[in-house]
Amino acid sequence: MTSPYATIVDAQEFHAPLFAEKVDRALRAGDKEGVIKVLTSISNSQRQQLREPYKLKYGKDIIEALDKKFSGDLEKTIFALMETPLDYDVKQLKAAMKGLGTDEAVLIEILCSRTVDQLRAIRVTYEKQYGKSLESDVLETLLENSVICW
Repeated sequence: MTSPYATIVDAQEFHAPLFAEKVDRALRAGDKEGVIKVLTSISNSQRQQLREPYKLKYGKDIIEALDKKFSGDLEKTIFALMETPLDYDVKQLKAAMKGLGTDEAVLIEILCSRTVDQLRAIRVTYEKQYGKSLESDVLETLLENSVICW
């Protein structure tokens, strides 16, 4: 099955422990470009497969290790690369509704471009993570914004 998200296909010569080692070597050398090269040369599902061998070999989560070496927009980009598309969508939806003002473009992009199955998974995951339904948060946010405008 092809994913509507995918633009990067699985790397043919992928071996998770080897790629986890490549990431660690680049991190230890302070080679941010090297880390980026490794992470962007493999698909999202392959990046997810790095977590377990990295933790087994180095005793910490790969996200922890990346967090110590990156900051700012580059850190956000690296973290986004390491998330599953589902988790990324859920976090982006929550962030789009946080605080004053709503990022309607994010809401529209995600809610209008995902398949029915993806939207179902987003709703379930959102409620598990935030203890509130996505529908109620969207409605509440849009109502708050319309009251502010009046």
